[in-house]
Amino acid sequence: MVDFWSLGVLIFEMTCGWSPFHAENTQQMYKNIAFGKVRFPKDVLSPEGRSFVKGLLNRNPKHRLGATDDARELKAHPFFADIDWDLLRAKNIPPPFKPHIVSETDISNFDTEFTSENTSALKRQMEMPQLHYHQEFKQISKGLHIANAFRPPGSFIPGDPNLPPDEEVLAEQIEEEDEMEVDEDQHMDDEFVNGRFDL
Repeated sequence: MVDFWSLGVLIFEMTCGWSPFHAENTQQMYKNIAFGKVRFPKDVLSPEGRSFVKGLLNRNPKHRLGATDDARELKAHPFFADIDWDLLRAKNIPPPFKPHIVSETDISNFDTEFTSENTSALKRQMEMPQLHYHQEFKQISKGLHIANAFRPPGSFIPGDPNLPPDEEVLAEQIEEEDEMEVDEDQHMDDEFVNGRFDL
């Protein structure tokens, strides 16, 4: 189920240009994932696309798209109504866009931000002699277990409905001001994506 949720995040980022849980710092991002509202910009996704992403981003795994019939449920969604899955599997669907290239090494369809990158840092790294500190570090750190040393008891892990949140997380106002234009049925979107858990 986590893969379907991740697919929802990926589709949102690809269509909207930012994360559905964007925040200025990691802690706020975790709060947004656990409690925040997903807001869609106006006119970016079709109603079917919006419904598909909302279904994937549902926090409750029992109600998430794909929970009852796995990937078959995703494939049957109206968002994919015009996809012939058998033709796709056989690789017989022509691509919607085929870039024009003049040779196998043509990079004109890539942004210059990437094609003008200096590769000297990569070359230097490849030419550096390999240092073998692994065995020394392994010997020094033998018996050292600090993975959980800094976690306060009872701390909240976002997204796990079995762990209670710290009181300070509940007490803080988690909604950030959002100036982006949203559509009129946003409250319905919020209720759908931010449904309550059945514990």
